[in-house]
Amino acid sequence: MGQTFLTELREDRFRLQNPYAHIEYLLEKTELVNRAATETEILKDRSSMQDPYAHLNENGGYSAIIRDSSVDSDASLITKGKNKSFSDNEIEHVATQILRSLWKKAQESGQNFPEDPVAIIDPISALQIYGFDVSYEEDLGLIDEGKAKVAGILDDSTKTVRISNQFPIEVRLFTVAHELGHVNLHDINGQMHRDRALNGETLAKDELEREADKFATYFLMPEKLVLRRFRESFGADFLSLNENTAFALQSLSLSEMKKQCRSLRDFSKVIAGTGKCFDRHFPSLASQFRVSTLAMAIRLEELDLVEFPTV
Repeated sequence: MGQTFLTELREDRFRLQNPYAHIEYLLEKTELVNRAATETEILKDRSSMQDPYAHLNENGGYSAIIRDSSVDSDASLITKGKNKSFSDNEIEHVATQILRSLWKKAQESGQNFPEDPVAIIDPISALQIYGFDVSYEEDLGLIDEGKAKVAGILDDSTKTVRISNQFPIEVRLFTVAHELGHVNLHDINGQMHRDRALNGETLAKDELEREADKFATYFLMPEKLVLRRFRESFGADFLSLNENTAFALQSLSLSEMKKQCRSLRDFSKVIAGTGKCFDRHFPSLASQFRVSTLAMAIRLEELDLVEFPTV
């Protein structure tokens, strides 16, 4: 299948506003990336995951199939366990599959389908898929020997998640997504779990907490959607600090900008928090994804969207 066809396919999908247009044709014509996988295996995987678009990549072909006994169609997408650790790629895969499920449910709802794809990113709706109720309360008590306030409580025995209203929206949202990560990655098995305030700005030292943090990052700021919004906002695939960007972002000279941005992190925070580029005005990336400016800045660095000159 040639590059010209793939280009036409992407353009036609964009024109139709349907990312799955021509899927039946592709099912017949696309060569599987994983040669060991068969069409029967794909259909079986799609059925078990309740996702008719599983393994379809953005170019119109099939992505490599993750086939292993860890796939669980009823609860989590991978085998959970207290002593099992996951790579960042595995965690991102799980977050992506859940987002696809939310997208599919929104499509099937018809009139409630949101125009903004970021609206699909809802950890509360995802928790409801797994049978959890989410509620907000004024005070959830203290943690760490009374040194910190509890931001969230996950109770598997009652299938509830309780979130404290004492924190900003970005903290509450990240905390809910963090709890969703525990549900999908870890064997909580009827237990109650308490979390301190989370906003994605720092990763926990405990491995289970770090994994839940990474899950929340991938879920709330999915790579493809962040890349798309970055291009739409700034009209570029990445930004480097120079005379043009200094003026475009802050109406400053490069020397003046360098007084404010002394590191890559400083520059990343400017990009994550700004709502201006030349004469274009838009909601900042941080506000679009409802995360803190620093959390978005870190994500931009992870995706190599920002560059800071060392000379």
